[in-house]
Amino acid sequence: MIFGKTACIGIEITDSDIHAVEVVRAKNRVQILRALEIPLEAGIVVDGDVQQPEELGFLLREQFKLANLKAKIVRVVVPSRYVVIRQISMPKISKHDIRQAIAFELEHSIHLPFDESVFDFVKLNIPSEGASGTDVSDEDSIMNRSEADFRDPYIVVAASKEIVERMVQAVETADRKVKTVDVRALSLYRLYTFSNQNASNETILFVDIAEAGTDIHIFRNGFLLFTRNVPLPLDNYRKHESQTFYLEPAAKSEQMRAGDAALTIDALLFAQDLAYEIERSINFYQYTLNNRDQYVSRLILSGNVFEPQVLTEYFKSRLDLEVNLISSRQMVWQEGEYNDETFRKHAVAIGLAIREDKRTWK
Repeated sequence: MIFGKTACIGIEITDSDIHAVEVVRAKNRVQILRALEIPLEAGIVVDGDVQQPEELGFLLREQFKLANLKAKIVRVVVPSRYVVIRQISMPKISKHDIRQAIAFELEHSIHLPFDESVFDFVKLNIPSEGASGTDVSDEDSIMNRSEADFRDPYIVVAASKEIVERMVQAVETADRKVKTVDVRALSLYRLYTFSNQNASNETILFVDIAEAGTDIHIFRNGFLLFTRNVPLPLDNYRKHESQTFYLEPAAKSEQMRAGDAALTIDALLFAQDLAYEIERSINFYQYTLNNRDQYVSRLILSGNVFEPQVLTEYFKSRLDLEVNLISSRQMVWQEGEYNDETFRKHAVAIGLAIREDKRTWK
């Protein structure tokens, strides 16, 4: 173990399972103490929403005890479908007042698909268009400045308060304390940049594949500017190796429960459908969001990348992008045998757990 460092648990909850990792982070190294993949019964979590927080909490407590996860500090992630990202312009006011001003905007001016929200924000450290850079003490200069000179750009990330509260309740039932509620995109970016220190000046697209759907995120200069959940359930692409037809959902579920080894995913068909959605996302980012001069430099794959070679080669050819799998460099596994597939499945949870503030975990 890396002595003198505090362990932390990152938890990602989906409809079908839980990914949990316990890690210790040093300056340039992460030690993964334990990694769990806990299956969930149907109905405990539905569409990423924890329907039975107490039952989920009891399960977490039991599994943590069996696996000897001792850390009390926990970070959880909100499903992307319950997260909204907005780029807004705010008056130049003090740090003390800006949160209250943004809260007012979210309540009265910005449409959100949920009644109550929790949010965070960051000021974009790029010059506002039209900024003159003149001395504000000069009366003539002030009169000649545009409205943009008196406003600052911010990225605001908001999530459903109700969804967050039920997740926190489940973790607290497991006798743990939630220190941070994060979003999937930021967790993946944190993990990627931990092993790729020079990535902060790029425009990078992350594609995170899961059973129920795939998340697409775009970062520019370290800022999350676009996120989207694409409903492409992997069940829609499962078939028998010896058959050319696709199975009905009930038959797929029955054979999956039986552990049918012949049940496979048509990787090429999935790649074609996902590539179309990636193209739509890039076009929306560039043209609808007015980023015409910002070109995506690379695509990073994570999550359930079931046929890595098929997916990476197809995306390279069709999208004309550099395509990489998220890397486990600078990660040390303490227990068990883990491979790259295991790492990609736990990538969000690991990215959560390695979050570190200047002085302590937060």
